[in-house]
Amino acid sequence: MRTDSEQDARAAGLIYSSDAEPGFARRKRGRGWSFYDPGGSLVRDPEVRERCLGLAIPPAYEDVWICSHPKGHLQATGRDERGRKAYLYHEAWRAYRDRQKYDLLAEFGARLGTARLANEERRRGRKPTRERVLAAMFALLDQHALRVGHEAYTEENGSFGLTTLRADHLDTERHVLSFTAKGGKDREVLIDDRKLFAMLEKLAGLPGETLAHFDDDGEARSLCADDVNEDLSQFFGETGSAKSFRTWHGSVAAFEAGLSGGAKVDDVLEAAASRLGNTKAIARTSYVHPAIVDAVKDGSLAESGGDCLKGRSRKGLTQMESGFLRWLTKISQ
Repeated sequence: MRTDSEQDARAAGLIYSSDAEPGFARRKRGRGWSFYDPGGSLVRDPEVRERCLGLAIPPAYEDVWICSHPKGHLQATGRDERGRKAYLYHEAWRAYRDRQKYDLLAEFGARLGTARLANEERRRGRKPTRERVLAAMFALLDQHALRVGHEAYTEENGSFGLTTLRADHLDTERHVLSFTAKGGKDREVLIDDRKLFAMLEKLAGLPGETLAHFDDDGEARSLCADDVNEDLSQFFGETGSAKSFRTWHGSVAAFEAGLSGGAKVDDVLEAAASRLGNTKAIARTSYVHPAIVDAVKDGSLAESGGDCLKGRSRKGLTQMESGFLRWLTKISQ
C-alpha cells in the first residue's frame, strides 16, 4: 500500500526516497569535498559531483547522506553541530507541497468554525477519555498553533511538540507550557483557557511519559501525531491536518498586519513569526500564504482586505478570520 508521501512524490514528478536506502557519502578533502558511492568508491562523474555540490549542504553537517537518484523527493540528510537531524528536499517536492497546502487553506478555513463548535461539545466532562484528550489537543493546536510533534524528532533533536510535551513542561503556578521547540527555540505558551488548563493539569498528574495520553480503564495510553491527524480528518477530511492550523494562524496574523496603511513585507512576516514562535524566514517559506506577500508588495491588501472585513463574522470564526477567508476565497476565484 502506497503512503501519502509516495503518492505525492509521483504527483510531483519525483520518486519517493529515504536515507534508509544506500546513498552517497560526503568527506572533507583539502578545501573542498569528495563524494563516495554506496560501494565506497570515489565519485568521479562530473555531473554527479555537480549535483551533490549544488545541494549546498552546510559544511558543518556530519553523517551526510545524499540520495543517489537526482529525482528523489528527499535529496539529503545530515546532522548539524548540535547533533540535530536536518532534511533537504527536492525543489519540485517543496513547490508541490506548498501549492497543495495553500490551495486547501480556504477550504480548511471554511470548515474551521463548525469544527471548533463541535470540538467544544466533546470537551464537556472531566474524565480524560480518549475523545476528551483529543478534544484538548485540538484546542491546544488551534489556540496556540503548536507543531504536532514526533517522538523521533524529540529523540534526535531534543525538541518537543503537541504529542511529545511532558508533564514537567507544564508550570502549574503560572499556567504556562515551557519547552524547546523545533530549531532549538525556547517557547513559553500561556494557557488562558481554564478548561484546557484543567485538563492539562489532570494529564500531568497521571502516569505516562507525555501529556498526550488518556485513561483507558485505569491504564495510560499515549497519543501520537497520527492519532491527532486521524481525529482531525473527521472535521476537515483531506483538507486539513495539524500543520494546517499553523498555516491558518500564521496567514491570518500576516493578513491582519498587512491591513494597516504602509505595511511592509517585513511587518507581515514579523506578525506571523510572533504568532507561531518562528523566524520570519520560516514564516515566509512555510506558513504565510504567498498571495498576502504579493498583495503587500503591490499595495493592494489594505484596500481589498479591508473591504472583506465588512459584514457578519462566520459562525465559529473571529471577524479577522472571516475577513481573511472572504479575501482568500475572492482571490482564488
